[in-house]
Amino acid sequence: MEIRSAAASDALAIAATQVEAWQTAYREVVADAYLDTMSIESRGSSWEYRLGGRIAIKPATFIVESDTEGVVGFVSGGQNRGELPDYDAEIYSISVRPPR
Repeated sequence: MEIRSAAASDALAIAATQVEAWQTAYREVVADAYLDTMSIESRGSSWEYRLGGRIAIKPATFIVESDTEGVVGFVSGGQNRGELPDYDAEIYSISVRPPR
């Protein structure tokens, strides 16, 4: 296993991890209609935009990568977006791919 900073080229792998994690973990919590329409391509475009530095504040994003399975998890965070005034930073997103 390796933990490293994510690059724009990791966008689709991060998206696949996120979609698979959500569709597994949030089934029966979030509406099936929403989960079933989540797409790796759409999430990938969003991650590519963020990781490509095309936003004002680029989040710090790290991936966990397996030698045999590729990206198996990620965490993204950065500056507090204002909802928790006592904290300087926050985790924006964290996902771990379910075991296969």
